[in-house]
Amino acid sequence: MRGTIYAVYEFSQRYLGVDPMYLWTDKMPARRISITLPADFAHVFPKPVFRYRGFFPNDEDLLTGWIPPEKGDQTGIALKVWDQVFETILRLKGNMVVPGTWTFPDDAPVHAAPSGGSS
Repeated sequence: MRGTIYAVYEFSQRYLGVDPMYLWTDKMPARRISITLPADFAHVFPKPVFRYRGFFPNDEDLLTGWIPPEKGDQTGIALKVWDQVFETILRLKGNMVVPGTWTFPDDAPVHAAPSGGSS
């Protein structure tokens, strides 16, 4: 499943011009009515060099309050922000996240994180 996600995001970057960091750089992708694909559209990508690739958002206090959490959401960092973190990691072909220094295994961000086996 994660390989399919990587392929979709790679397509969006190569052919639609979507910056993998667009959620953090405010570079929203341009809307397109159509695209032209090259005749040699088949691509094979090499296996990643590093087994684990991801983020450790160590400055949780900077993400807390950036987007107010939903009522009753006790995560500190809103789940909407975690969704943006997870999307960016996947767009950069990451496969792990350390969700802060004070997150417990039963906390909402852990359950919200995408999973899909090992890569």
